[in-house]
Amino acid sequence: AQALGGAYGLLAPGYQNLDNPALWSAHRDTRFGLTLGLGWLNTSGTGGTGVEQTAGRRLGAIGGAAFAFPVSARHAATVGAFFEPYSRVSYDNSGRDDDGGIGVRAIGSGGLSDAGLGGSIRPFTTGPLRGVSVGLTGRYRFGTLTAREEVRADSAGYTQAFERRRQLGGTAFTLGLAYGSPGAVFGKNDRLSLGAAFTPGTTISGSRVLTYGTFRSTDDPSGITPGGPDTLAKSDLDEKLPYRLVAGLAYRPNPRTLLTLDGSMEPWSTTSPTLRDAGHYAMGLEFQPSLISPVLWQRTAYRLGFLLNRYPYQSVTGTAVDGFGLRTGFGIPVANGRSRLDLGVGVDWRGSVEQGLLKERTVRLTLGLNAGDLWFIKRAIE
Repeated sequence: AQALGGAYGLLAPGYQNLDNPALWSAHRDTRFGLTLGLGWLNTSGTGGTGVEQTAGRRLGAIGGAAFAFPVSARHAATVGAFFEPYSRVSYDNSGRDDDGGIGVRAIGSGGLSDAGLGGSIRPFTTGPLRGVSVGLTGRYRFGTLTAREEVRADSAGYTQAFERRRQLGGTAFTLGLAYGSPGAVFGKNDRLSLGAAFTPGTTISGSRVLTYGTFRSTDDPSGITPGGPDTLAKSDLDEKLPYRLVAGLAYRPNPRTLLTLDGSMEPWSTTSPTLRDAGHYAMGLEFQPSLISPVLWQRTAYRLGFLLNRYPYQSVTGTAVDGFGLRTGFGIPVANGRSRLDLGVGVDWRGSVEQGLLKERTVRLTLGLNAGDLWFIKRAIE
């Protein structure tokens, strides 16, 4: 689903979506998913000099894990657990004033993650609403965010470091709704499904700690001078997070082709006057040449996605930060035919070097295992 850009309305077996729990009702077997990622971030900027300069760094993270299994075939009831990142902070920017002999470095790391439990059910088994599914997940959102600033003066021979560490935790929940057409809609073998999910805004709480220390060099943290680092301040902290609304549709004109259209919004402007509302819009295509061919590459699913992103960030002058991205991927069948090995490549561009801002290009490689098997089924013959 990542290569498609979201797939918030894809009510179909074999896909795991943590953004809309109502889609879990499509599971016909026990599902386990794990995603790993590796990325490269390239940053460009002029720094006010008029000459564009670039710098790069490598990124790596666990994309998430999920486990779900059906408990009722009649009502398509499914329960599951999951872990996924909510946000990530990763930057390392340096600058230097050669005339003054002063170097400055800003480093950010950490992030917030969600660990949750949930389920889905199809309340109606007959009538016009028999294709409706509802789902609910409860989430514990937690993590540590660190911002560090280092200043080194050549004449002093040591580095001063200020570090702000925020440790946060709190709860949230997501309510999902989905509808899958029981039969054909426009053609003989087509299918249509719709979905939406809402996560209300919440406040997560924790502590904020500010420390100060001096080091002989940035490459030798063991050279702390006596008395450092020292805790300068510690206080309680509340962070307000906005609601999140996602919606999407998925259409299969035939069993081998899938089209998706998705969108999401988060009103970050309600949490801070320096932020603006964020949005994500995507469309995707999946094509599988054959459902029954003995040739592996004929049964592989090929995916392509295009994204437009509106980020909550803006410059002090009000310049917006927008971006777009491309996704491609493959779903290779493995083992019992219920499982797939998902390989994906994504490229995102955001920002601009205009007005002294930064332009970023991120390339991500993802490897995911989407495994399925029949568990908890009573044997017909002992």
